[in-house]
Amino acid sequence: MELGEKQREELKQLRAQLQAMKHGVSKGDKKAKKRISAEMKRMEEEMIERHKREKEDWQSANTSEIVDDGKIGEEVDSEEEQPPSMTRAQKRREKKDAARREAARRIATEEEELEKSSDRRKEWDGLVRILQAQGLTVREVSDN
Repeated sequence: MELGEKQREELKQLRAQLQAMKHGVSKGDKKAKKRISAEMKRMEEEMIERHKREKEDWQSANTSEIVDDGKIGEEVDSEEEQPPSMTRAQKRREKKDAARREAARRIATEEEELEKSSDRRKEWDGLVRILQAQGLTVREVSDN
C-alpha cells in the first residue's frame, strides 16, 4: 500500500473512532464532552503531525539523486508527475469538443472528395483541358 493510501485509511479509522467517542458521551455531561473534545483534537493533531513527518521522510528517501555510471539521474517525485485531475464537467466538455473537431474534420474531407468527383468539377476540368489544347487559359475577372 502506498503512503498516501495508508494515511487516508488511518485518517478514516481515526475519524470513525472519534465519532464513536463523541456518541459515547451523554448529552447532559458537559465536562465529559469538553474532555472528549480536547482529547479528539489532540489525537487528530498527533495524527496530522505524524503523517507530515512520514511524508517528509518518504520524500527525502525518494527524491535523493540516483547516481548510475557517473551520471546524475533525475529526482523521483510521483506527485509532480501526475497531471491535475479533471472534473466531470471538464471531461464532458473535452469529449464534446473532441467530437465536434472530429465531425468538422470528417465533413471537410467529405466535401473535398465530393468537390473532386462532382459533375461541376468534371465539366470545369474538361473545359480547361480543351482550352489548353488550343493554347488558351481561363482568367478570373474581379467584380467592379
